[in-house]
Amino acid sequence: MSIIEKINAATNTNELSAAVEAYLASIGQDELARGESYGETAARLGGNDILERAEARWFEIEGGAA
Repeated sequence: MSIIEKINAATNTNELSAAVEAYLASIGQDELARGESYGETAARLGGNDILERAEARWFEIEGGAA
């Protein structure tokens, strides 16, 4: 399953966090991203579709649109 599929399939923020943390580790950003929102990390990287999707999914889950 791709990272985008994992993000889209996440039904709670714990699942989403696990998927994103694994992705961040795979691109060497796990330590650098600590304390940042997914959107902040995406912006720092000059734009990142995966992290932007993860941030949107976070708000969908939190808003009950899961």
